[in-house]
Amino acid sequence: MRKEYVIGGIEYLAPSGIAVEFIEYSDPEQFIKDAKENTFYGVPYSLILYRDEQGKTIPQDFLTELAQPPQGFRIEDTPCADYRLLEKLCDEFEHFIEAQTYDERDLWNGSIVAHMGKIRELYNSLPRKPFGITEALIDGYEQDIEKNLKIEQKCLTDLNMLLSQDAKTPEQKPAQSAYEREVMEY
Repeated sequence: MRKEYVIGGIEYLAPSGIAVEFIEYSDPEQFIKDAKENTFYGVPYSLILYRDEQGKTIPQDFLTELAQPPQGFRIEDTPCADYRLLEKLCDEFEHFIEAQTYDERDLWNGSIVAHMGKIRELYNSLPRKPFGITEALIDGYEQDIEKNLKIEQKCLTDLNMLLSQDAKTPEQKPAQSAYEREVMEY
């Protein structure tokens, strides 16, 4: 089975020249077909070709076949590895929150702080933000951690308080209600 990788993308531009949509391609034929259609219909766009692991791009001879040149053209390293790592870190973090185990060894460098730092670093370094991962989502992760850690701290405080009450002598303990005595006897 041939390993598929992203070979390039088309960045669709607003009349002002600002990118409004970006589509990546792993199929060279579809990429070239869509680029040719854009020039035929006069859609403003830029082309981006990605280098593979050997530093090569798809052949660029199709550029001479375009009715009009794209408004922009550049060659970049494939960002797929960073996108995959970001998605993996986000998935791991969501599992960490849902599992409520709070075993930081499961996170990047064994730390919540390092994990969140890596998520932010990758997100901020990517020129095009991945679909479904937003600044608000990352902020929400941090808020979830703060909320869950506060709940965990409250539980620990309450547990310590209960344990300290059990350590008191019978005359120091507060009187039990009839209901509490009945439950204890049951």
